[in-house]
Amino acid sequence: MKSRHTLSALALGLSLTLAGVSGCSAGDGMSVKGSSEAKELTKGTSLNLDELRGLVTTFRRVLGFTPRLRVSGDLEALDEKMLGHVVAVVRESLSNVARHSKATKASVRLWVEPGSVRVKVVDNGVGIPVDQTRRSGLANLAARADHAGGRLTVVSGPDSGTMLEWTACG
Repeated sequence: MKSRHTLSALALGLSLTLAGVSGCSAGDGMSVKGSSEAKELTKGTSLNLDELRGLVTTFRRVLGFTPRLRVSGDLEALDEKMLGHVVAVVRESLSNVARHSKATKASVRLWVEPGSVRVKVVDNGVGIPVDQTRRSGLANLAARADHAGGRLTVVSGPDSGTMLEWTACG
């Protein structure tokens, strides 16, 4: 029920936070490198800066421009499960930009800090339409954030673009 209400707030151009915690502490980390669940989610995912650039650059063909990418911190410090989350968040966010936003610019910002990771994707598109009811991609990102002890925040308004920020403990 909470998800339906918070997603309705998004349609009205309001800021919303799904699956929230105030922050991550060093003890909240996701040290599950060897778990079968982590291996299933990522299936050999490893990510370095060049591979992340490659992922972002693949969207050039559908967007008509290359999103800007900025990374702070060491990607290799993340375990496989968290890397899988980061890849999924970047891919889903840029897919949404490509399918829905009509943007001419987008940026991806990633911060890796001890005990937490944050992904922020911003575009200058049309925003999320008020009448759009299907938001399964955002619901999936919110579930990933919740599972990782973090949150998903989306801010959007008519003709003002969209800002998505995904945080997790890891």
